[in-house]
Amino acid sequence: MKKYILQFWKQNLFLILLIVVSTLSQTINVVLAANALTALVKFDLRGFVQWYLVSIALWGLYLVLTYLQIVYQERLIQTTATAIRSDLGEAISKLNYAGFHQNNNQNYAAWMTNDIGLIENTGLYNLYSLVQVFFAALFSAIALISYHYTLVLTAFVFAAIIIYVPNLLTKAVAEKTANVSNQNSALLTTITDVVNAFDTLFSANRLPLIHSRITTASRVYGDSKVAVAKAQGRVAVLAGAVNVIAQLGIAIETGVLIAMKWLPIGAISATGGLASTIFNSLGTFSNSWVTVRSIQPIFDKFQTLIDLADDQAQEDGVKNQQPTPGTLKLAHINYWYGEREVLRDLSVNFNLNGKYALVGPSGSGKSTLLEILDGRLTPAKGEYTIGESRVSALSSKALHDMLIYIDQTPHLFNDTLRFNLTLGRSVEQAELDRVLSQVGLDELLKKLPDGLETVLDTDGTDLSGGERQRIALARGTFAKVQIMLLDESTSALDKQSNAAIEKVLLELPNTTVILVTHHLTDELAGHLDQVFDIEHLNGPLPELDVPLHFSVMPAPSI
Repeated sequence: MKKYILQFWKQNLFLILLIVVSTLSQTINVVLAANALTALVKFDLRGFVQWYLVSIALWGLYLVLTYLQIVYQERLIQTTATAIRSDLGEAISKLNYAGFHQNNNQNYAAWMTNDIGLIENTGLYNLYSLVQVFFAALFSAIALISYHYTLVLTAFVFAAIIIYVPNLLTKAVAEKTANVSNQNSALLTTITDVVNAFDTLFSANRLPLIHSRITTASRVYGDSKVAVAKAQGRVAVLAGAVNVIAQLGIAIETGVLIAMKWLPIGAISATGGLASTIFNSLGTFSNSWVTVRSIQPIFDKFQTLIDLADDQAQEDGVKNQQPTPGTLKLAHINYWYGEREVLRDLSVNFNLNGKYALVGPSGSGKSTLLEILDGRLTPAKGEYTIGESRVSALSSKALHDMLIYIDQTPHLFNDTLRFNLTLGRSVEQAELDRVLSQVGLDELLKKLPDGLETVLDTDGTDLSGGERQRIALARGTFAKVQIMLLDESTSALDKQSNAAIEKVLLELPNTTVILVTHHLTDELAGHLDQVFDIEHLNGPLPELDVPLHFSVMPAPSI
């Protein structure tokens, strides 16, 4: 949190100034009320009225400052929250593929919503409350000194006890607050999981699982929140008990001093009010300090992500080799998913501007091969080069300036159709019209109420699977890359549309196209330079005594 307080130090300083002036006006009002009481005891009506007129003016100032403080504080908190989200967003954008997938998508969403909500409500609000109660206690202590120094000495003794005692429970509150963050992520994951599974559960006649799983996860999350409330409640009760004892002590001491005629009678109202302010403030201070410290594990988690992103960005930044267009070469590639070997001593070349298809049974490694070509996965063994460049020596940006990977379930943003097509790139309208026509989106465009400016639902749930794939294919075309990797990218299209779009893609000039398909037709094969069977590309099984030799499957003749 310190990082963000210092980042916005000018705004925080101004807020502290507002807090100081409003708190000082409150303290002065307590003293004015005591002076008015003393004047009344002496039957000094004029003095009584004068003191209260000044008090009314100060209360007006206090109310104005309170309004300004509330508004400015909220603006500053939201500015800080935006800065934290911005830092997390920047960190995520620096991660490589493996680094990003160390956490699931729901976790990132939970961090930027619920965790930052905890930082706002548990951290920042309490932090500014700490500032307010600190100055309230400070000004009240100064006012007490003006009455008698022994009152301040007594106040400091009780203050030390009030501050120290709740700190005994700090660790327990921090641990339980961290658990709330973890259980919140688990709840969000569970809810997303079962809601996305509605179709599957509907067909399997298991819809009650939605209710049971959400209820169970919600109870676990609720229990973690209750645990925090119990821990914070113990802190509050302990601080409150010491607070009551302290106020009684000050009241008794003030009564003794008045009886000894060392203080005016009006002092009983002032010292009681000032002592109450000191001890309530210090009780709040202790409780709020424990609460503010309890969110540190959230910042630690965020910092771990930021450090990982910086390390990966630095590692990627030293890869300054410039890509050279040419043949994609995979030499003796091995890849495992856990204990299962998917690619085994695989070697294959894809010539510059060539058009290729990968075929083979489900689970045989076709998509894995494309993800290695895309740089998402790093092979356990072997070498991958493009032209004269080793891909391991290329930065992620340099690699993806050359190629794009399009799968069968593309993500669509809750944004305009234009943005989903271009991803913010500048594209001439004539080119947009041409590509939309080539991929068959012109009919969809006519149906949309605002054309290219129509806002789509997240993941394109308001579109058909085929329409979503057409958008992804157009998006890939606008990227103007030299290599296109297509993983069943037209699987949701009808046979005629599929053939038409694949023909357009395979006729792209100066572009290497590698596509995975389960539906290789003679018409498609006629546009290919080569068809590779993934099972034939894999090397021999190691347990075989006699090595097997496979040849690359040629493209069917037309």
